[in-house]
Amino acid sequence: MIQLNPNCLVVLCDESQAVPTSVESLTLQILGEQASWLDAGVLKDICGAVLSYLREEQGKQSVPFHEFAEVLEEVLRGFGLSLNSRADESQLPQVVKTNVMDWLHGRQDTGFDLMLFHLLRDGVDQSLQQGEARILWVHGLRHCVKQHLGAQRWGRRCQQFNDQLIAFIRQCFDQKAGPGYSLILHP
Repeated sequence: MIQLNPNCLVVLCDESQAVPTSVESLTLQILGEQASWLDAGVLKDICGAVLSYLREEQGKQSVPFHEFAEVLEEVLRGFGLSLNSRADESQLPQVVKTNVMDWLHGRQDTGFDLMLFHLLRDGVDQSLQQGEARILWVHGLRHCVKQHLGAQRWGRRCQQFNDQLIAFIRQCFDQKAGPGYSLILHP
């Protein structure tokens, strides 16, 4: 299992969907335009207070969205601020979960690096243009690497190519995605 970033929580949208997200990015989305009125230091303190309360005092690593919004509202009141509109689950960032192999359109080719990188770039572009998704969750990298290299077992060569693919996907994502977008790469 991948270790969660210390500044992140798993937010439960409903019974079937759990989204790992940064406390700061979720706070910014809930606050909307009001966030621009806050000093960066104050915003950092607010996020730290929410995270500290949920993790240390409540002992939680995951929380339902409505509970996160209630804690945020309470912390804002403690800072002398208020939330104008009631936060709802529609403000939670949407996740697009995609398999790298879907981007390759079922190609079984081995060794065609230029074609592979071209298809990966197109896949990132299409995933970002699909709709309102703020988080792109890419999985299937391990299978893609082994298939592309024609390897039966994971070795040093596979790891090096995997690292190269991750760097390339991140570069494509950074070029196309705007602020507020996140990328999750899963083996």
